[in-house]
Amino acid sequence: MKQFNLEKALAGDPVITRNGKKVEEIKLFKTKINNNKVLFGVIDGWVLSFNIDGRNNSILRFDTEYDLFMAPVKHIGWVNRYDICKTKTKALKCSQEHELVKVEWEEWILKR
Repeated sequence: MKQFNLEKALAGDPVITRNGKKVEEIKLFKTKINNNKVLFGVIDGWVLSFNIDGRNNSILRFDTEYDLFMAPVKHIGWVNRYDICKTKTKALKCSQEHELVKVEWEEWILKR
């Protein structure tokens, strides 16, 4: 899973929980509680609080199903016998139509 990035999340990049639920809205409050900024996210209609590193602010001190991660990025490309191309047009320049294969993959990087 891709490590949570506060800056990207606040800029609108998609965020999910450890168990794959979509974070519908995310907001950072600059008011400090216990010397920490407070991050809130809406998941399944519930408002939950998080540390700025994406860890769920539960009483528990271990990983929870609601810890935050960046959603995987989906990529699409075309493969021909010569090269991997990001567009079908470019791939067609190198090969014939029947030799092309469309491939899709998701970027899952780091699990903490």
